[in-house]
Amino acid sequence: QNREFHSYIGNLAKGLDKGNDPNTLIEGVVDVIKQSAKTAKQGVNSAYDLAREGKGVKIDSSNIRQGLWSGIASVRRENAYDLSQMPKATSVIKRLANYSKQEGNTRITAVKLGELENWRKQATNATNSSQDPTERRFLGEMVRNYDNFMEKTAENAVDIGDADAIMAFRNAVKTRRVYSLLFESNKLVEDIVGGQKSVDDTVKSLIGTGSIKGKKEMANNLNAIIKASGKEAENVQNDLRQAFTLNTFKKSITGYEPNNPDMERLSPAKLKTELENLFVNQSQFAEKLYGKEAKISALKAIRELDLISKTQEGVKNASGSGEWLGRFLKAPYVNRIPGMGLVGKAVESQAQHTGGTKVTKGLSEFISEQSTPKSTI
Repeated sequence: QNREFHSYIGNLAKGLDKGNDPNTLIEGVVDVIKQSAKTAKQGVNSAYDLAREGKGVKIDSSNIRQGLWSGIASVRRENAYDLSQMPKATSVIKRLANYSKQEGNTRITAVKLGELENWRKQATNATNSSQDPTERRFLGEMVRNYDNFMEKTAENAVDIGDADAIMAFRNAVKTRRVYSLLFESNKLVEDIVGGQKSVDDTVKSLIGTGSIKGKKEMANNLNAIIKASGKEAENVQNDLRQAFTLNTFKKSITGYEPNNPDMERLSPAKLKTELENLFVNQSQFAEKLYGKEAKISALKAIRELDLISKTQEGVKNASGSGEWLGRFLKAPYVNRIPGMGLVGKAVESQAQHTGGTKVTKGLSEFISEQSTPKSTI
């Protein structure tokens, strides 16, 4: 019976490697996301470098006032941000305000793309360096307002500059938009890329030190991680599947086989609880990570494990234990596991002639003789 639990978990992970460590696997995922973001950022920078090389792309000052400035002013009013307590944000806003002022006797009518990009760089650097969470939030909202403004401007309002330069600008804005969707629209991914989340922090956010059943945003975080992984998405999903299955496996261990100290003994009750936490309480997450068929199979396994654990807790006669164990072993889902169809016959025979403890013992002996688990564990 215990060997078949091992086999089930191995199949769930599509081949579980017990030598892996969940922390190490997630460290690899973090590295992939960071490298993917670095490569994408280089693409954004290259696109803007090309746009700056064009002939004089400029943004009309009236558009800046009506679009960008008014948007940032609205954010400040709605959140009652106090600029007297935000020196970095004040400096960024003053620079933006200068774009609509006069220089001597000449009123500024348009601002070069390069200058606006330097403003965004200043706002981004200020966001990363500020120690005040409220100021960081306001600065981050400024950057988001800028990106939204530039996206709309690229579509509708750019008419200063030659055609090639304008096209390059629009491509640069589009490239940044894609980057933002992949690496800045999910808090966990954004923190990984920005260095606010260490590997340990990421492990805690995903797997945690306790139960995952109450964790929020699991499905959204998984989707964001896979999208941010680019070409490595399939490998990342496989590594995460390994990490979560290993976590389930380790939390289900209750000891070791008496005659085989290398074989962990799994508790049906603990395994049931861990599968419930994963496939019931985090249903959307589990289906995304393991697939719909695995989710359906896990729900069936949970019901059968419940029967087994209740039998082990309170069995008083051989026929009762044989009945409960037999129901598990005859279930259509379980019969798809190699060797289980044969095991059911052994249980029926043992249940008629032995006590509940001997049923389990006889089952274990039968498996040792007749069934070799095909998982990699």
